Amino acid sequence: MTSFGLPECLYYAKELESSVYLCFLHTRQTFDRVWHDGLFPKLLSISGVYDPDPVIDTKTLLALLEMYRNSTSRVRHRGLISESLPVG
Repeated sequence: MTSFGLPECLYYAKELESSVYLCFLHTRQTFDRVWHDGLFPKLLSISGVYDPDPVIDTKTLLALLEMYRNSTSRVRHRGLISESLPVG
């Protein structure tokens, strides 16, 4: 999905002679090792939902919440793969 969206954004910006700003988030290294039930309430407390001068904007927070909602993982060990396990 992201690989489709980036060229479209670049094309649109070029047509309008506008700047493009990118931010890449390597979620495997960040969010996969964090306790989500503790992280998201903390992010919510510093977001635009409750804070007029937010550290993280509401749209970014909602995108992260949606990305991790009902996520699952599997463990691979010695060539065997486990059943799906809930993440969070």
